[in-house]
Formats: sequence, structure tokens, C-alpha cells
Amino acid sequence: PKPIRPIKADACPLIQPWQLASGRVDAYDLGEPTLRERAALVRGDHALRHRLLKAYVATKEEYQPSPYVEEQIYGGFPSSGDERLMGAFHGAAWTTRLELVKQLEDRRLRQLASRLVYLEQPETFGKECRPEIDKIIAKRLLSSEMGWMPLSPDGIAMCQTRGVETQAVGEGIHEGS
Repeated sequence: PKPIRPIKADACPLIQPWQLASGRVDAYDLGEPTLRERAALVRGDHALRHRLLKAYVATKEEYQPSPYVEEQIYGGFPSSGDERLMGAFHGAAWTTRLELVKQLEDRRLRQLASRLVYLEQPETFGKECRPEIDKIIAKRLLSSEMGWMPLSPDGIAMCQTRGVETQAVGEGIHEGS
């Protein structure tokens, strides 16, 4: 058995005042004074808390950050400034959204917002950069690097077995007839 286990908040028993746990928890029979005394001992033992934290950190898996924005959702939270800009972005006309994107601090948000603007209003981007963006999109669609099959050969084969005909034409992706 593991002496220390992380507890997932959405998968752990209900956390509630000890008085409501009568009969369901073995420690309930110890009584409030004993439980409070033990909690104070753990809370006051800085060395124990340090060892527990060190043991927890040692058991955590370290993940390499993904180069793909879709897999970076746990990379931090937006700043309050970015949150305000996100609200303004969703309420703005397409023609002004790109200016708001440039003000975002978080690179992930800039990337996602730029992608959204491009998918909805590609003419917002200059003609000189659209072919490059199309190449990037086509490369991602035809790649199987991410572990999912957007339009990789396996993804195309899967579409075809389900009756969806697709073909890659030049640098872009077009739906077959």
C-alpha cells in the first residue's frame, strides 16, 4: 500500500464537518478532543509537513510541455487583463478582433483567437500571409504527430470507410464529391 496518495477532488469522499460523519468513519469514535489534538499535531509539525510534501512531489509525473496549444490547457490561467480582453473579443466585430488579439499577453490565447478570426474571416489577414497560414493548417491536418488523426493517411482512411471522401489538393484541403 502507498503511504501517500493524491486525492482527486472530484473522486474523493465528500469532505464535510466531522460531526456529520457519525458511524461512517472509524475515527469518529475517538471524539472531537482527540481529533482536534491530532490535527493540531500534524498542523504544527513542520518537518512532517515538509516530508509529506516532498513525498508527494516525488510521486508526481512530470510532463513535457506540448508544442500544440490544444494540449496546453493546464499551462496556467489567463491574467485579469486577458480575461477582460477575451470578453471584449467575443463582443467585438470581426474587423476589430485582430487588434484585440495583438493585446493578449498569453501566447496560447493569441494563437487560439487568431485561429478563430482566420477561420471565420480570413480576409482580415493580409493577402501576403494567408498562403502561409493555409500551409500551416494543411500541415497540421495531414499530420499524425499529435496522436489523433485529423487528416493523416489513417484519418483519411477512417473517413473513407465511413463514407466520407476527402483528398488533399496542392497546399489546401478540399472535400471530394
